[in-house]
Amino acid sequence: MHVTRLLCASGVGAATLCATTFAHAFAPSVLVREESAPIAAPALEPIALSRAWPESGSVAVVEVRGRREGSYELHYRLEWKPAEEGRTRFSFVAPRLALIDGLPADAPEVNVARSTREAQMTSLCDFEVDARGAFVGPLEVEPAVNRAIESCLRRGVLKLAEADRQRATLVSPRNRHGLVKPVRDLWDQWCGAWDGRVARPGVGERVELSLPMGAEAVPAAATRTLVLVSRSEEACVVRLSTVQDGEEFARVVDRLSNAQVPDGQRKTITQCRREVQAEAEFAPGLKLLRYQHTTRATTMYEGAAEPLLEQETRSFSIDWTPKPFGPEPASEEAPEGRQGGEPRGDSRREDGR
Repeated sequence: MHVTRLLCASGVGAATLCATTFAHAFAPSVLVREESAPIAAPALEPIALSRAWPESGSVAVVEVRGRREGSYELHYRLEWKPAEEGRTRFSFVAPRLALIDGLPADAPEVNVARSTREAQMTSLCDFEVDARGAFVGPLEVEPAVNRAIESCLRRGVLKLAEADRQRATLVSPRNRHGLVKPVRDLWDQWCGAWDGRVARPGVGERVELSLPMGAEAVPAAATRTLVLVSRSEEACVVRLSTVQDGEEFARVVDRLSNAQVPDGQRKTITQCRREVQAEAEFAPGLKLLRYQHTTRATTMYEGAAEPLLEQETRSFSIDWTPKPFGPEPASEEAPEGRQGGEPRGDSRREDGR
């Protein structure tokens, strides 16, 4: 049939067509059907991940956090510049809560109790890393809270009495972990978990390490597996799995969870497991372009019939287009690739009513 179509297209007569077809049927040396063998994809070569950022810079960030009660989308710029003793200082510029469950944060349909979370979520304190890229610590917790509260007051998100109450709660020792963790986690997710590692395809690389937990950075054992998914001249995609469990991990979590809890209200944790599955895309120099992870934590309390399951997600989209330092214009568009939040979830109040 292949020969027939070819000859007809050339204008050959019917008689000639039949003769040619017959002759070719008995002359396999004349008509050879070439089967193209599938080309095997080139094997992925391991890649060494190493941070090579400019000494100072600024990137636009869209961050989405998701929990059982819904999703929140934050917009801000992250700036960095040299600090003392070879350190680098990072600052969050003009953070704002843009979307709640995919709706504008100031929309009348948005639950008021949830919209008042903006002060906590935008209390992003400056932090520093050392010359090797290790997280040194957060800075200026109280000023970060004050900036967030004042912003909420100016835009009518909070009333004065509620603002004072939130300010006192946010700067309290018991809540400090809630402000430190997102900042420390951000650096780990952007750079700390990857820098200096070798991403390999297949089974990847498995390492045992200690991760800091809580505001006091208490070390806790963890197992991490890093796998190279794809790579090109422009970018590479890697996946990271982090698991923490066992008796010692449960004791660490129990101590941190009950550190600021009065004796009569403490709940002993007997078992705990935490697993994080993450995927990141990097441009050369370990410049993060996108990141997404899911965290599942299972906690068993003494006397409970079944464990408590918590799940959360976090993602980043980052625009490395150079821009000058300073506050963002109010009308700036979100970085390309994040034009909306997660689908709107349950619109009930946070207290479940």
